[in-house]
Amino acid sequence: MSVFVIFGAAVNPDGTPSTTLRRRTEAAIDNARDDRTPTFFCSGGVGRYPPAEAELMRQILIKAGIEEDAIVLDLEAADTMDTIRNFMRMINERSATVRDVIVCTSRFHLPRCRLLFRLAGLQTRAAKMPPDYPGLSAQKWLYLSAREVPAIMWDVLVVLALRLSGRF
Repeated sequence: MSVFVIFGAAVNPDGTPSTTLRRRTEAAIDNARDDRTPTFFCSGGVGRYPPAEAELMRQILIKAGIEEDAIVLDLEAADTMDTIRNFMRMINERSATVRDVIVCTSRFHLPRCRLLFRLAGLQTRAAKMPPDYPGLSAQKWLYLSAREVPAIMWDVLVVLALRLSGRF
């Protein structure tokens, strides 16, 4: 099974998907075009504004013609680490044989996500993603990119601690 893991992003105040959320989901659809049986793992709970990010992803996927049974919703994830942990839990609970994990997120976020999956014991590949900056101001893009440095360090420590304690 190939699984396209779509990481959450903000929901607009009016309940519509942000540009980033839409871009990540549409990129997952584009990357799955040549896959005969893709599964989409949509991750993201309710953030600042409802509905849940994963629910909006599901709506975009269904509108694009993806079958409901090819969509797995993670409505609980509040951050990147939650997505990794919930995905690993889903694989274990379903005893799923995953042959390919494709990470669908913003380019600045890809290295952290892939590293965390690697530390969790999964090899991944990056989806071909469109640039982030057309939908973001230069200041916002720079902030989000710079934020990844301490986030990588923190998340790596958390994963290592969880692995050492046997909880990951």
